[in-house]
Order: sequence, then structure tokens, then C-alpha cells
Amino acid sequence: MLFRSVGADGQPKQEEVLNGGDSGIYLRGSSKSQVNIWCWPVGSGEVYGYRTDRRLPPEVRAAVTPKKRADKPVGQWNRFIITMRGDRLTVNLNGETVIENAQLPGVPARGPLALQHHGDPIEFANLFIRELPIQKPAPRIAMLWSSVRGDSSLEAMAKHDLVMVGQRTLGLKLNQQPAGLADGFTPESIEVARAKVKRIRELNPGVLILGDLLFYEYPDKWLPEEHAWWLRKDGKRQQFWPGTHRMNWYDPAYRRQVVRQTVSLKQSGVDGAFYDNLREEPEPWIAFLKEVRENVGDDFLILANSGYSVGRHDFAAPYLNGFIDRKSVV
Repeated sequence: MLFRSVGADGQPKQEEVLNGGDSGIYLRGSSKSQVNIWCWPVGSGEVYGYRTDRRLPPEVRAAVTPKKRADKPVGQWNRFIITMRGDRLTVNLNGETVIENAQLPGVPARGPLALQHHGDPIEFANLFIRELPIQKPAPRIAMLWSSVRGDSSLEAMAKHDLVMVGQRTLGLKLNQQPAGLADGFTPESIEVARAKVKRIRELNPGVLILGDLLFYEYPDKWLPEEHAWWLRKDGKRQQFWPGTHRMNWYDPAYRRQVVRQTVSLKQSGVDGAFYDNLREEPEPWIAFLKEVRENVGDDFLILANSGYSVGRHDFAAPYLNGFIDRKSVV
């Protein structure tokens, strides 16, 4: 068939293309937000209803025009991955991103998907639909360890956008005794924590919940005095607070123990972990955080307390989602 369009020079042009039919996928029930499947030179993945709407800004219309023509020849299968987040659209066609984060102003917030055709032969196969998690905005009000009002109820926690709580508050119980040998939490207590996390989210769907992990220092009763994981200088354990001593963060076996605790914490349903304290020790910290990320993934949040050493922990920044110093959260 003959296809008429306007060339880059603004002059009308005509070219012959193979007529393989015209189809598309309606997003949220709207014909305007249809991702086209066709043989037009512009390529499939184009959103005709937005590209041709002269009332829209040029940048909106340009964004819904495919970056390249990635269609396979007529008669071969084409594979689409179509992603909608809010009013933003990304289309991957046969391994090529042809539309990237294009804005569709006025697109319905919800609606059905529809497979469209104009009477031409077309087949669809292997349709998979996945609901994406809500992308949470940056928190505005934080509760760190406890509420300033002294109220530790779930209702009080839900009034905050960022909640960092200790293991006991979540109902978590260590899975071994003495406590320093625990590499996670008991299955029963994980279920208790999951129920609490679920309730907080019911009250505040946008909340971010972090669990506190104690690792920098242990209470004296958590491990025998002769245990290898205590940090020693000249053979003596190094005290932190009265009744506590520092742990040997340079010991790979101890770091792996904390990694396993982090994995167990993730099973409770929280959004991330809070590590207290981060010190100027690049070598063990980088090794630890790399191992954590390998085990919990990039979507699990990690916040760390940098104490009074503000601005001296850039080495950890690629692996963390934020720092807490003595004055602020960054």
C-alpha cells in the first residue's frame, strides 16, 4: 500500500509499504493511549492519539514517537514489554526500547487493557500482566526508634512516613541463645512482625518501615567473653557503652552473620534495615554492603547512622539509601 506522510524537510512524501494490517493495545481502556502495532514507517509502539494531537506540547508528541523501527518482518512474532507507571509509558519492542518514560497527559488512572484490530488477520500469544508496586515518595515525617509522644502503638507509628523500629517493637525474637550466635529470627516471630507491618501499611499505605539491627556492639551477656567476634586491643575487649563491647567488624565470619540477620529481617516484610553505627572503615564496610546487596537486592532500603563523622563516608554511598547523622537524615 502507499503511505503518505511529511518528510523531515516539511514536504509531502509517499512510499510503498507492505500491508501487514493495523492493530494495537489499548492502555486503561482508552483508544487515545493505544500502543500501535502496524507496518507504518514510524514503527510499532507509537501512540497515535498523542503523537497526532496538535494541542499537546511538542515534547509530549515527540516522546510517544518510536526512537527507531524495531518491528520484525510481517509473519514473524513481535514481543512487546509495555510498562505504565502513573501517566508514564515505556515500550520495549523485540529487545529495543522504542518509547521511554513518555508522559501521557490525561490518561485514566485505571482501566482495562484491550486488544484492537481493524479486521486484519492478527494473533496474540503469551500475554502476561503484572501489577507494579506503588513507588513511594520521599518521607516527610520520620519516627526513629520511638515516637516523641511516647506512644509506641501501631496507630502512632502509622502517623509517620518513615518508621525505624527495634526488633522487640516488631515482635521479632532471635533464633539462638546466647543471642550473639543468632543468625536470624524465629519463624513464629517473623509472622508476628509481618502482621504488625501489614497493619501499619493498612493505616498508612505510603509508609516506609525500617528494622534496626544491633551489630556494632553487643551486650556482654550475648557472647562468652572468650569468643572470637569481640573486638580486642592488646588482648582486651573494647568497651562501647557500659555493659557492652564492640564487635570485630573485620572478621568475615561475623559480617556474614549480620548479612544472614539482614536477610531474616527482610522476611518480616519491612522495607529496609537500619545499621547503627557506620564508622570510617572502608574495607570491611564495602565488603559487607556488597554481600548484603547480593542477598537482599537493590529494592531493600539501607539506612546507616554516621554519628558525628559527617561527610566522611562517601565510600559507602553507592550501597546505601541514606545516612543519619547527629542532626539530620540525608
